[in-house]
Amino acid sequence: MYYPGHGFRWLPSALAAVMLAACGAPASAPAPTAAPAATTAPAAAKPTTAPTAAGASSGTFDGTLLFGAPISLTGSTAKEGALTRDGYDLWRDTYNKAGGINVGGKHYKIETKYYDDASNAQQSATLADKLINEDKVNFLLGPYGTAPTLQVSTVAEKNKMPMIEGNGAAESIFSQGYKYTFGVLSPAQNYLRGVIDLVLTLDPKPASVA
Repeated sequence: MYYPGHGFRWLPSALAAVMLAACGAPASAPAPTAAPAATTAPAAAKPTTAPTAAGASSGTFDGTLLFGAPISLTGSTAKEGALTRDGYDLWRDTYNKAGGINVGGKHYKIETKYYDDASNAQQSATLADKLINEDKVNFLLGPYGTAPTLQVSTVAEKNKMPMIEGNGAAESIFSQGYKYTFGVLSPAQNYLRGVIDLVLTLDPKPASVA
């Protein structure tokens, strides 16, 4: 697994997908396909399909890349889940307005599909499997929180589906040896590492840090 330095709690959601877009679709990822029609979801897992981004003209794209995520839109982490979704939406709209993702000289429109996991980690894993095997997404975007991310990372690994996650920070996520989960938020124990490094450069050195 991969994770660079830390940032704001909601911003990595946008940065995560931007990193993937900047690199283009990896060779091991499924070939770009047209987004399938949404299927009827259980009451606890209503899908939301992104509207067309403002400024993106129809007919200017060579194809579509579908990104899917189980997101907490109800339940105990609904607020944080909504911010995670907003980060992904910001990335999607920004890139579509600029012409989409460039892969091999072709421009692909980004579409996103979300299911509400109701702040339940097991439901998050179930919905990730649905996104991969029923909705046929090209990539997964991570859910909010450590517990759901742990569950979804296992699903991603089993299906060899690349997932970029921006809102799971426990070291346990990154110590499983998985090859298909990529993170942009550093492990929680590293949050203050930069502060400590800065303090050590001060002269005179402070007697304490409060």
